[in-house]
Amino acid sequence: MKNLITIAGFLLLAGCSTQKQPQSEPPYVKQNYSESDPAAKLSVSQFAGVVKSIYPAYQISHSNDGSEVKFLPNDVKADTKFMPNNNWYSIKIIKEPNTENWKGLIVEVFNKGSFGESKAVAAKDCQKIFGNIDNRVPAVLYDLENRLNQSPNASISNRQYGYTFHLDASHYNQGYPVTCMVSN
Repeated sequence: MKNLITIAGFLLLAGCSTQKQPQSEPPYVKQNYSESDPAAKLSVSQFAGVVKSIYPAYQISHSNDGSEVKFLPNDVKADTKFMPNNNWYSIKIIKEPNTENWKGLIVEVFNKGSFGESKAVAAKDCQKIFGNIDNRVPAVLYDLENRLNQSPNASISNRQYGYTFHLDASHYNQGYPVTCMVSN
């Protein structure tokens, strides 16, 4: 009986030591910001990690001066530049000068077949990215998207929670992308 208790105790001890520890969220991912909290502070590397987790198949490139990280679909060459009136999709993270902190996010979408889809994808992808960073932001972007759809203006901005939000579709008819920009 004593041996049975010893063996059972050993198995319990071994089982407890092999359990996976709960994984915590990275410190910059805060699911419940309050209304008075400042904008999220992330390094460009942390921000790029969030984008990469959402778009794992996208390729990453850096500007020569290190001020920008760009994500492009894999079927687009990394050094490709936007050409007016051609389908385009990119995500850019802009770095604050002389720091490693992010300054802005830009999602650019040009679908030459659909102005409405270009606007929707730009806004939705901004929402998706910031939904993984700051829970307050997607609702603001959703509201801006609705206001842009109801407004005769093709550009709309807002300042809230320490961020500046800007949806711009004003140059679509000239062949340029609809942009969703968020900066701190």
